[in-house]
Amino acid sequence: MTKEAQHIVEKILGSYFDKREISEYKNLLKGKPLGAGDKVSSLTNLNKTQLSSEFPSGSEFHYNINLLVTFAKDRLTDVSFAEFLVHLADSSIIQGEFSSAEQILDNLSRLAGKRDDLNSFYAHGLFLLATVYSRQAEWKKSISILNKAKLLFEKEKDFRGYVRCENLLGVIHLDYGKLVKAEKYFENCLSYLNIRNDSNLMGMIEINLGVINGMKGSYEESYNYFHRALIKFNKLKNVIRIIELRHNLALLHTYRHEYKSALGEIDQSIDFATRLNYLSNLAISYLTKAFIYIQLNDLSLANAFSEKSLELSYKLDDRLSVADNFKLKGIIERENGNFNLSEAHFLTSIRINEELENKMNHAETSLELGILYKKMNKNDKAISYLQSSLNYYKSIKHTEQIDYINSILHGL
Repeated sequence: MTKEAQHIVEKILGSYFDKREISEYKNLLKGKPLGAGDKVSSLTNLNKTQLSSEFPSGSEFHYNINLLVTFAKDRLTDVSFAEFLVHLADSSIIQGEFSSAEQILDNLSRLAGKRDDLNSFYAHGLFLLATVYSRQAEWKKSISILNKAKLLFEKEKDFRGYVRCENLLGVIHLDYGKLVKAEKYFENCLSYLNIRNDSNLMGMIEINLGVINGMKGSYEESYNYFHRALIKFNKLKNVIRIIELRHNLALLHTYRHEYKSALGEIDQSIDFATRLNYLSNLAISYLTKAFIYIQLNDLSLANAFSEKSLELSYKLDDRLSVADNFKLKGIIERENGNFNLSEAHFLTSIRINEELENKMNHAETSLELGILYKKMNKNDKAISYLQSSLNYYKSIKHTEQIDYINSILHGL
């Protein structure tokens, strides 16, 4: 277990147990076989340091969590134990330990699922379970669970919980590439937040509205949303949200071809995410850094960061990031002149995106595959994939991409 992960577990212990009980729990760990330990790198170059980072297997985390849940169950009241399980599951999700989170939430469901006095904790547990499924692109499962959580939050008159569900529903539709529907969810959130002052939730909605505007090519509007959210989260000292914001700012700078600024933002995101062991964000940050290096024509570094992202994406079962990595590898091989391998990578990305019903990523990959087929003089296939991509960008009114694809089509 990393020092940060250990710190999180100890912080949770300190919130629920006295020193004697904490000592009792730690004694349970004595005699446990030692793991391989964290690899210490002597490299000083930033990229080499990031690429040499190693992430522990989940076995030790699972081991500690299983002991901890058993330890807590006999020592806490039902109310405190339910609260404890919510806290522990949330921390497990940040660590990218989704299977541990699911096991914890199963314990919570069995405790609180049929008890009105624990409805609030059960609702929060459902929200966290939906979060796990959304991170793994199990969106239909996530939506079904979120709808159950919303009903409970409404019953408990917990507007904050309700808005968090609406926000996650918006994020899921964003991941589907259904921007119009996603925006409606975020606007619904704002209708609640306008009458109540909640800086944390407002900042989360602003991040997502910034993402939508960036996807549509409204870059100034996107930056304004991100900037407002950053001010809020700096005041709140919410490092998790700052990590996510720095990543999104890096993407925005990339869209605007401001690659030096993009690298500055993504390195900040990776630095903080590494310290907190925030693996799900690290996976997409390595992916974004790979994309930046493609734009800078440093294909060797791009491939190295894509490999690092894939390592984490497989660990997290993040199929959306896996599909994105196959797209990037397709671009890298295309630029290296390995057209057949490039085609295989693009078609794999498209297959995964079709399985996930992700329209935007499908359109992005179809565009890149169309460019490949143009280079291979397979104009019929090029036109087919380019037209498919164009249709999507027309549906979201992304003028810049529409003009770009039309310029390619006119050259065929």
